Amino acid sequence: MSEEESKQSAASHFSVQSVSDCAFVGVSDRSFDSVDMGQIMDLIPAEKALDVLKHVERVLKPFGSVRLIVTDFDYVCDAYKSGSGDPEATLCGTGVLNASIYNRTKICELVNHAGFEIISAADGSLSWKPEPHLLGVTARKKRRAMPSIPFTDVHAIMSLPRISWTETFAKTLEVASQLQMQFTKSTGVFWSQSLERMMSTLVEKGSCKYILTIDYDSIFDARDVIRLWQIMEDNPDIAALCPMQIGRDRSEMLLNMVDENGKTIQSAPVEFFYRDAIDIKNGHFGLTLIRVDALKDFPHPWFLGVPNELGRWDERRTDDDIYFWHKMRDAGKRVCATPKVRIGHLQCVITWPKDDFTLVHQYLGKFHDDGRPVECMTY
Repeated sequence: MSEEESKQSAASHFSVQSVSDCAFVGVSDRSFDSVDMGQIMDLIPAEKALDVLKHVERVLKPFGSVRLIVTDFDYVCDAYKSGSGDPEATLCGTGVLNASIYNRTKICELVNHAGFEIISAADGSLSWKPEPHLLGVTARKKRRAMPSIPFTDVHAIMSLPRISWTETFAKTLEVASQLQMQFTKSTGVFWSQSLERMMSTLVEKGSCKYILTIDYDSIFDARDVIRLWQIMEDNPDIAALCPMQIGRDRSEMLLNMVDENGKTIQSAPVEFFYRDAIDIKNGHFGLTLIRVDALKDFPHPWFLGVPNELGRWDERRTDDDIYFWHKMRDAGKRVCATPKVRIGHLQCVITWPKDDFTLVHQYLGKFHDDGRPVECMTY
């Protein structure tokens, strides 16, 4: 590398050493590929934190990155309440009192408002905790579009049994109200038929750009819906996009990933998940955004249960929802999941008192299979 090339390379990265560096006085717009803030944000008064990150956004090149580490105030509070650790040393160990406090939610909101999105932990791993008392992230300069309210792009639908989880239904109405988003529900014993009827009606009307399917046992908020919409807007080749959701009575995600050749992926390196969308073989309908245009030429039926080669509904059967995903892929349409959005899954859990009267949680399915935990027996 020549001396001139070395200078240009050095000039494309900047490490903040003091609070005074955060003003970037005399630094031109789009000067750096990356900025390392270290732990300086702890020393910036809360009312100035957004302005500081906007300065960073200004001096970064398009899609440049910023790395920052802050004290995790949730950890400090937990340490104080439990009497463990040393919360005073955590906040004041350097002899300089922190000027602001952070937790995971605040960091997410702050970098988003400044024109960034988080793409990894500070060290490139999946863990945001470089140390138990710290939070660390790397964020990329990227300002996504925000939906207009009323949110007419999206029409939410839900197939419901007669009796349902009130928590999910209340959350659905809350989000629909916040976003002023249209919502339709249908009740019937055949959930897939209800869902297809509602989807078909919306496609025929052409009144929305996306259909949002909601399972009756999903837990989510308005930010989840907005991020799904943003990713679909940024990726017009995606026909259907679902969030990450764990199945009931299990520890696995409700999806199967595939590589560029359509082969199922059993595992992947950490960096594989630092992207808007990953291609899948099948997903779920817990909170799934489907592009209406992708359904206009899509032949019916969209949902269909198919028994296995023996005509039985055992292993190797195809359930109604899995049929949809496979049919979309077979039609050449791209179906994905996003690691950026993670939603909850309501389920029944039994809480038992053990011999020492501490508690143990047990999935309902595990109880039916194995009975109660042995340390919770009546004697």
